[in-house]
Amino acid sequence: MITSTSEEESNQVNSFDNDINGIRLIGTVIGDRENIALISKPDGTTNVYGENEFIYGNIQLLDITHDWISVRLNAEENYDININGQIIPQEGN
Repeated sequence: MITSTSEEESNQVNSFDNDINGIRLIGTVIGDRENIALISKPDGTTNVYGENEFIYGNIQLLDITHDWISVRLNAEENYDININGQIIPQEGN
């Protein structure tokens, strides 16, 4: 189920029956050599990740842009997570 909220809300806005529901994109840095993302996890920790790194468990960070990231769950399903907290399944899931 995908829902929408105002940009002022900081909570996750989607409901998925998997672990990506607890991930929140805090910010991104786009560099000449690499892109990095600041991501908070369900346990409350916030860390910096690069492309192709595992965030935790079976969640791999695939791509980073200015306002969204792409992640792969269980080496099968890909999702985009934007800076506003929306989680969007990619086509082909």
